[in-house]
Amino acid sequence: MAPEGADHEEELEQPSLQNEEVKLEAEYQKSLAVLRDNISYKLSSRELKEGRLFDALFNTAEQRNQLEGVYGVQEILQLEREFNSLPIADTGDLTDLIMERIAPVLRRYYFDPEVAARAQQIEGTREPSEMFRAGQIDGYISGSPWEFTIGAGIAGEVKVMVADSIMELNWPEQSRWGLQAVKESLKEVAKLLNERPEIKAVVGVSWMMAHNVASAIGFEKFPELPVDAGKRDSIMSMALAGRRDKPYKPGKQPRPTDVMVGAMSHEEFLRRFL
Repeated sequence: MAPEGADHEEELEQPSLQNEEVKLEAEYQKSLAVLRDNISYKLSSRELKEGRLFDALFNTAEQRNQLEGVYGVQEILQLEREFNSLPIADTGDLTDLIMERIAPVLRRYYFDPEVAARAQQIEGTREPSEMFRAGQIDGYISGSPWEFTIGAGIAGEVKVMVADSIMELNWPEQSRWGLQAVKESLKEVAKLLNERPEIKAVVGVSWMMAHNVASAIGFEKFPELPVDAGKRDSIMSMALAGRRDKPYKPGKQPRPTDVMVGAMSHEEFLRRFL
């Protein structure tokens, strides 16, 4: 005979497990969408060669080591063989073919306890993002989630690879700062940047990156780089909330498609603001 109250405890545990599964499924679907955006961008921006597709998508030793650490060497070798056997003629179809093969692998990251445990162990060995505040602007220093090349500035082209150190600014979405006020705060950012030579670029993700104010300051636009859907929604909410008492003029209201990455090289940022 079950102890008194045991049935009630099981009833409480069941919804809890269901809620956790729903949460994991939502996170998985979100990651899947971001991964598809990343793969689509890489396929459209890189030179693809027959039999070398895996290297085009995961082109650093760090990326491969992390994949092998989470999933095992043999599974990644099998995935590499499958990718490299795909035809590269049509990048649209190619994205679908890649996602068919990688979706089950990513799903294990969320729903396979052994894979999840290995991933958590590897994540725990990474250096965490470092928060900072300079003047009225704050942000964090971390590894870049993107690969891109900055073409503007006196330093010439600067290539930023995945995991390279970047300084990401939390742009003042709710503020009505004028251009001069923004520049004054960026001078404080430059003082901090000058002490951190390992940082390759200063980055901002904002709807304002699509407009002249960011270009006037010196940021180069990268509309092709993927932005997390949750981050995009948060930026839009802050931008609209900051002007509730004084709505934007017709045609000037920010749009979700305006939210994009803007970047400036370390050297160019110091030249402008130090």
